[in-house]
Amino acid sequence: MAERRLVLDASSLERYGNTVLEIEVIPRIIVDLRRPGRIGVVTPFGVITAWNPRGTDLTEPENRERDGDLAAVLANAGWLHVRCAGSSPDRKHSEQGFAVWAPRDTLLGLAAEFQQDAIFWYDGADFSLCPLEGECLRLPLDRNT
Repeated sequence: MAERRLVLDASSLERYGNTVLEIEVIPRIIVDLRRPGRIGVVTPFGVITAWNPRGTDLTEPENRERDGDLAAVLANAGWLHVRCAGSSPDRKHSEQGFAVWAPRDTLLGLAAEFQQDAIFWYDGADFSLCPLEGECLRLPLDRNT
Protein backbone atom coordinates (compact mmCIF):
# COMPACT_ATOMS: atom_id res chain seq x y z
CA MET A 1 0.00 0.00 0.00
CA ALA A 2 1.21 3.52 -0.76
CA GLU A 3 2.45 5.77 2.00
CA ARG A 4 -0.28 7.79 3.73
CA ARG A 5 0.96 11.28 4.37
CA LEU A 6 -0.15 14.86 4.05
CA VAL A 7 -1.13 17.82 6.05
CA LEU A 8 -3.33 20.09 3.96
CA ASP A 9 -2.13 23.67 3.65
CA ALA A 10 -4.46 26.69 3.80
CA SER A 11 -4.74 26.95 0.01
CA SER A 12 -5.70 23.28 -0.31
CA LEU A 13 -8.26 23.60 2.47
CA GLU A 14 -9.82 26.58 0.72
CA ARG A 15 -10.10 24.71 -2.60
CA TYR A 16 -11.55 21.59 -1.01
CA GLY A 17 -13.96 23.60 1.13
CA ASN A 18 -15.33 25.40 -1.94
CA THR A 19 -16.10 22.23 -3.90
CA VAL A 20 -19.47 21.53 -5.47
CA LEU A 21 -20.22 17.81 -5.79
CA GLU A 22 -22.52 16.43 -8.49
CA ILE A 23 -23.47 12.83 -7.68
CA GLU A 24 -24.84 10.97 -10.70
CA VAL A 25 -27.93 9.32 -9.28
CA ILE A 26 -31.55 9.88 -10.27
CA PRO A 27 -32.38 12.55 -9.46
CA ARG A 28 -28.88 14.05 -9.53
CA ILE A 29 -27.65 15.24 -6.14
CA ILE A 30 -25.77 18.55 -6.12
CA VAL A 31 -24.02 19.52 -2.89
CA ASP A 32 -22.28 22.87 -2.43
CA LEU A 33 -19.79 22.08 0.34
CA ARG A 34 -19.66 25.77 1.35
CA ARG A 35 -23.19 25.22 2.71
CA PRO A 36 -24.02 21.52 2.68
CA GLY A 37 -27.43 20.34 3.75
CA ARG A 38 -29.30 17.08 4.05
CA ILE A 39 -29.18 15.05 0.84
CA GLY A 40 -31.70 12.29 1.49
CA VAL A 41 -29.06 9.55 1.79
CA VAL A 42 -28.64 7.82 5.14
CA THR A 43 -25.79 5.40 4.43
CA PRO A 44 -22.20 6.63 4.73
CA PHE A 45 -20.11 6.98 1.57
CA GLY A 46 -16.93 8.65 0.40
CA VAL A 47 -16.00 10.66 -2.67
CA ILE A 48 -12.68 9.89 -4.33
CA THR A 49 -10.91 10.85 -7.55
CA ALA A 50 -7.79 9.71 -9.36
CA TRP A 51 -7.37 12.98 -11.28
CA ASN A 52 -4.41 15.35 -10.84
CA PRO A 53 -2.30 13.42 -8.29
CA ARG A 54 -0.90 15.55 -5.46
CA GLY A 55 -2.43 18.61 -7.14
CA THR A 56 -0.34 18.22 -10.30
CA ASP A 57 -2.37 19.06 -13.41
CA LEU A 58 -2.31 16.19 -15.88
CA THR A 59 -3.62 16.10 -19.44
CA GLU A 60 -7.18 14.97 -20.08
CA PRO A 61 -6.01 11.61 -21.53
CA GLU A 62 -3.74 11.00 -18.52
CA ASN A 63 -6.57 11.79 -16.10
CA ARG A 64 -9.02 9.59 -18.00
CA GLU A 65 -6.55 6.68 -17.86
CA ARG A 66 -6.16 7.10 -14.09
CA ASP A 67 -9.95 7.36 -13.79
CA GLY A 68 -10.33 4.08 -15.64
CA ASP A 69 -7.81 2.44 -13.33
CA LEU A 70 -9.76 3.63 -10.29
CA ALA A 71 -13.05 2.47 -11.82
CA ALA A 72 -11.55 -0.99 -12.35
CA VAL A 73 -10.35 -1.19 -8.73
CA LEU A 74 -13.80 -0.21 -7.45
CA ALA A 75 -15.57 -2.70 -9.71
CA ASN A 76 -13.16 -5.54 -8.85
CA ALA A 77 -13.67 -4.87 -5.14
CA GLY A 78 -17.44 -5.07 -5.63
CA TRP A 79 -18.18 -1.74 -3.96
CA LEU A 80 -21.29 0.16 -4.98
CA HIS A 81 -20.11 3.30 -6.73
CA VAL A 82 -21.57 6.01 -8.95
CA ARG A 83 -20.05 8.86 -10.90
CA CYS A 84 -19.41 12.03 -8.96
CA ALA A 85 -17.76 15.19 -10.24
CA GLY A 86 -16.13 17.72 -7.94
CA SER A 87 -16.06 21.26 -9.31
CA SER A 88 -15.18 24.78 -8.33
CA PRO A 89 -18.28 26.93 -7.70
CA ASP A 90 -17.82 28.65 -11.09
CA ARG A 91 -17.36 25.22 -12.78
CA LYS A 92 -14.05 26.36 -14.37
CA HIS A 93 -12.27 23.42 -12.73
CA SER A 94 -13.79 19.96 -12.48
CA GLU A 95 -12.47 16.51 -11.66
CA GLN A 96 -14.29 13.25 -12.29
CA GLY A 97 -14.48 10.72 -9.52
CA PHE A 98 -16.85 8.43 -7.70
CA ALA A 99 -19.15 8.33 -4.72
CA VAL A 100 -18.26 4.97 -3.15
CA TRP A 101 -20.03 2.97 -0.45
CA ALA A 102 -16.97 1.47 1.24
CA PRO A 103 -15.29 1.94 4.65
CA ARG A 104 -13.64 5.33 5.15
CA ASP A 105 -10.23 3.88 6.04
CA THR A 106 -10.34 1.71 2.92
CA LEU A 107 -11.03 4.78 0.78
CA LEU A 108 -8.22 6.71 2.47
CA GLY A 109 -5.85 3.86 1.61
CA LEU A 110 -7.09 3.92 -1.96
CA ALA A 111 -6.63 7.70 -2.08
CA ALA A 112 -3.01 7.19 -1.03
CA GLU A 113 -2.52 4.60 -3.77
CA PHE A 114 -3.83 7.09 -6.33
CA GLN A 115 -1.68 9.89 -4.85
CA GLN A 116 -4.57 12.00 -3.65
CA ASP A 117 -4.49 14.37 -0.70
CA ALA A 118 -7.90 13.66 0.82
CA ILE A 119 -11.39 12.30 0.32
CA PHE A 120 -14.80 13.71 1.11
CA TRP A 121 -16.78 11.60 3.60
CA TYR A 122 -20.54 11.63 4.21
CA ASP A 123 -21.44 9.97 7.52
CA GLY A 124 -25.15 9.70 6.81
CA ALA A 125 -25.86 13.21 8.08
CA ASP A 126 -22.91 15.54 7.37
CA PHE A 127 -19.97 15.93 4.99
CA SER A 128 -16.34 16.07 6.09
CA LEU A 129 -12.99 16.55 4.39
CA CYS A 130 -10.68 13.70 5.41
CA PRO A 131 -6.98 14.21 4.68
CA LEU A 132 -4.72 11.18 4.51
CA GLU A 133 -3.34 12.03 7.94
CA GLY A 134 -5.09 13.68 10.83
CA GLU A 135 -8.68 14.26 11.73
CA CYS A 136 -11.55 14.75 9.35
CA LEU A 137 -12.80 18.32 9.17
CA ARG A 138 -16.57 18.87 9.25
CA LEU A 139 -17.90 20.93 6.34
CA PRO A 140 -18.46 23.75 5.85
CA LEU A 141 -14.99 24.66 7.07
CA ASP A 142 -14.74 27.26 9.80
CA ARG A 143 -13.28 30.24 7.91
CA ASN A 144 -12.03 31.79 11.15
CA THR A 145 -9.40 29.12 11.91
